[in-house]
Amino acid sequence: MLFVHSISPCFYDSYSEEKEVSFQIQEELEELGYSVVVGDKIWEEVSSSLPNDRLEEFQNQLKHLPNKNSSRILIWKEQAGQVEATEVFVLRFVYPLKPNLNSIRVLWIDFSKKEINRFDWNWDKKDPFPFLDSIQKL
Repeated sequence: MLFVHSISPCFYDSYSEEKEVSFQIQEELEELGYSVVVGDKIWEEVSSSLPNDRLEEFQNQLKHLPNKNSSRILIWKEQAGQVEATEVFVLRFVYPLKPNLNSIRVLWIDFSKKEINRFDWNWDKKDPFPFLDSIQKL
């Protein structure tokens, strides 16, 4: 299984609670018997320094764009193929509507069955994995 964080690296790297939640979910998947491979970052991290010439910076970025625009699901499929995974687990932290609330969205993609399942919930340490019953039935 390919485990992917679909959020910007600058958002994910700055919040330790989100990291902890991510690690707990990854450990739970491994306990269920999945061989979990953490996927490569799709989005490049934004540099914090301001360029002297913004037009030149923009032109340089355009030079490094791939010739074809691939959807994220195709990128995940390619990454999964590279590690011989048939399933992709996409974890995304949604911007919270209320303070101190971790809203999470999971996409479970099974390329062999051509299925995508989505789970949305608010993280609760008392019931951290409310979607596990559904996952085990997949």
